[in-house]
Amino acid sequence: MAVLVGVLAVAALAAGAIPLLTAGGAGRGEAEPSRRTAAPAAALPAGMVGRWYGRVAQGDRTFPLELDLRAGRVGDTVGASRNSAYGCAGDVALIAVDGATVRIEDRPTKAAAPCLVGGVDVLVLRPDGTLDYSYPATELSAAGRAVLRRVLG
Repeated sequence: MAVLVGVLAVAALAAGAIPLLTAGGAGRGEAEPSRRTAAPAAALPAGMVGRWYGRVAQGDRTFPLELDLRAGRVGDTVGASRNSAYGCAGDVALIAVDGATVRIEDRPTKAAAPCLVGGVDVLVLRPDGTLDYSYPATELSAAGRAVLRRVLG
């Protein structure tokens, strides 16, 4: 009996005999029109735009990192990175923004032997105006961390 009632209810719903109640219809059984609009993509925080420099500590070694960032939204190429010690360079794509924390993807344009291909880095804008830079350990590399400072001029 319960199965028959369920089948009848589904059939009545499909036929439009049972109205769907939505908040837009204020309980009167009126269907709410679709209002799907894409939210604008999050932007790189303005305080991160500029040229940054620091030394990344990775395991038992350190190397220089220069990061140039420009305004852009998630999905955009927002800058470039350079590691002059190993001859690595890449474009930087913005992949996520959460307040003062962003995730960037390094897309190598010039990679020497110790340079990793790709990878996600995290940047955090600190209250003192510096930028925390980090990436997690992988099977091929130890985690890396640096405090980057703005390069003036």
